[in-house]
Amino acid sequence: MASTFVNNLRLTELGTGDASGTWGNTTNTNLEIIGEALGYGTRAIANASTDNITIADGALDVDRSLYLKLTGGGQACTVTLLPNTVSKVWIMENNTNSTLTFTQGSGANVAILAGQTKAIATDGAGSGAIVYEVFTDLNLAGTTNINNAQVDGGINIAGSITSASNGNIAITPNGSGKVILDGISHPTSDGSNGQVLQTNGSGVLSFGTIDLSTKANINSPTFTGTPLAPTAGASVNNTQLATTAYVTTAIGNADAFPQGTKMVFFQASAPTGWTQDTSNNDKALRIVSGEGGGTGGTHALSSPPSLAHTHTGAAHTHSTPNHTHGNTISVGAHTLTIAQMPSHTHSETGHSTNAGGGNNRPGGGFSGYYSNSFSSDATGGGGSHTHTVAGSVSSGGADNTGSAGGDATSSTTPTSFAPQYINVIVATKD
Repeated sequence: MASTFVNNLRLTELGTGDASGTWGNTTNTNLEIIGEALGYGTRAIANASTDNITIADGALDVDRSLYLKLTGGGQACTVTLLPNTVSKVWIMENNTNSTLTFTQGSGANVAILAGQTKAIATDGAGSGAIVYEVFTDLNLAGTTNINNAQVDGGINIAGSITSASNGNIAITPNGSGKVILDGISHPTSDGSNGQVLQTNGSGVLSFGTIDLSTKANINSPTFTGTPLAPTAGASVNNTQLATTAYVTTAIGNADAFPQGTKMVFFQASAPTGWTQDTSNNDKALRIVSGEGGGTGGTHALSSPPSLAHTHTGAAHTHSTPNHTHGNTISVGAHTLTIAQMPSHTHSETGHSTNAGGGNNRPGGGFSGYYSNSFSSDATGGGGSHTHTVAGSVSSGGADNTGSAGGDATSSTTPTSFAPQYINVIVATKD
């Protein structure tokens, strides 16, 4: 039968027939291990987030020590106590600079702060094992007499210490009637109701009375005079009080406008922290529905363009096609002369007297006259004649006029343009 190590100290448990001739050596080792488990040891914790304290099987091992001083480390570390079937008590002194948390399974753990010492115990319940803190509810009944005891550092008492009689802890003054703790002299009797302990600056405490009527209430206090408070750094952002010095610094550091911001100011010069931009002058402000920041136009606001202008005609010719002209001509009146008349005669009918003096008229009647027809001699020469004509006639045809244009007409002067305005400046944030 093989040897086992199932006990809480991992001692060698010999099987039947084991260790023939060396049984005594194994027994002696077991006895030394028991002594080690009751003793003091020290070991270094790894500078890591986890580490193990493992009890060796059947061999001497400092991790088995009842009082174990832990050194090294360097960061918060979770220390697992192995094997997880060991039920044991340790007094652990955390001599590292970080918190050590002791665990054995999925149960509760115990944390020991840097510089503290605690007694802990494991239940050895395997994967669900629990680590307990020992002495958390220690009750010291009766009287504990500490004679000339020196405590280097501090005593950490978790829970309460009561006496069997009235629950008080009595400290008896020394021969001079003083209670001195760590060099501070304490009163040996109680003061009056409402009094407080105060020091004289030389290590002596006494009861005194403070007039609280002039003090501000804790809830919604009203301060008088000039109350002072620490001034927080410029970057502090929490609920602590802000002094006037803090507010002044915050206002000075406040920057509502990013560097390079351009603004319009209705004043004579740029304000502090701004520099006037003189790249634009004598221009109107135009509101746009799109992207701002652009410029445009060609005319200054105070010098608008004049409406006075001239018209210049280019040199050119006019072409005239073949055509006719209708004209009214008047001919002057003219009286023809006989010479200008064509040759002609005149016929005439008349009566003449009867040369015999008788009445030759048939049928009786007056016999002294008779009727006859005759023609005059021809007259007129058929000569030419002239008429005077009033008016003129021009000929028609295709031709070009002479060159025209190349000159300017006269200009017109406009009505004066003078809109009302206010002077503003544009400045850039420094």
